[in-house]
Amino acid sequence: MLYCEKCRAAVGEEEKTCPVCGGKKLRPIREDDPCFLIEKDQIWSEVVEDSLRGAGIPFLMKGRMGAGLAINVGPMFEKNRYYVNFSDLDRAKELLDGVFGEGEEVEEDF
Repeated sequence: MLYCEKCRAAVGEEEKTCPVCGGKKLRPIREDDPCFLIEKDQIWSEVVEDSLRGAGIPFLMKGRMGAGLAINVGPMFEKNRYYVNFSDLDRAKELLDGVFGEGEEVEEDF
């Protein structure tokens, strides 16, 4: 597997550019690289976080708007992106597939 540092996506070895963001700087992935897992509206954040915590999977959550903008437009419009270490990515995807349904794709704007 290869890793795109721009969008934190795990991509296949055969890829020349990142299929998510188009980045060209791909490198071999490491077990501790934070990889994009899912993006959810603020209302679903607690479900994602409780699921990951319950399974003992450490994660990083990052809001798309940032705290200042979210306060001004309202926190319900915020979307949160979740990242997990590459070593936990498959287990986390399987867990959230059981919660939200299989194969949920998210388009990312970079």
